[in-house]
Amino acid sequence: MLRFLGVVEKRVTALFGVGFATEVSFCFIKYSNWCYTYLERKMNQRTFKTRKFSQMADSARISDEMLCRVIQSLNVGLAVDLGGGVYKKRLNNNQHRAIVLAKVGAPRIYQYLYAKNALSNIAAEDLKALKELAKFYHALTNPQIDQLVVENHFFEICHDQ
Repeated sequence: MLRFLGVVEKRVTALFGVGFATEVSFCFIKYSNWCYTYLERKMNQRTFKTRKFSQMADSARISDEMLCRVIQSLNVGLAVDLGGGVYKKRLNNNQHRAIVLAKVGAPRIYQYLYAKNALSNIAAEDLKALKELAKFYHALTNPQIDQLVVENHFFEICHDQ
């Protein structure tokens, strides 16, 4: 087991070059608290919600504090990975589902919110579109993201954590 820990710790260091390591975070928690705390410090990335998501979250009475807690759990791998930087996460006592776009090295963006009873799964063509959108968000520079915030397309959350 110690040999495995050494491999995991080296892999953590290699992955921090790009700044986002959700894909392998389960093994960090399972085998080493050191890796988990190191991961938390290194993964301090910006988090946003889109204007549409913000409207849907307000109507569902989902606070920004709850969204920040959800992002912290996403950081440690507690979300459904749909591939291509698209994650599905439960919200609001399992009544709602959030789609979060979080590609490697890109900001985490709450993109879509839906009630669990309204939609059981995401259609294949919608998932493909979300993956393309995740690629687009990944290509944005910090000044472009800041411009989206100024124009109220994005709202930054969790900025003090």
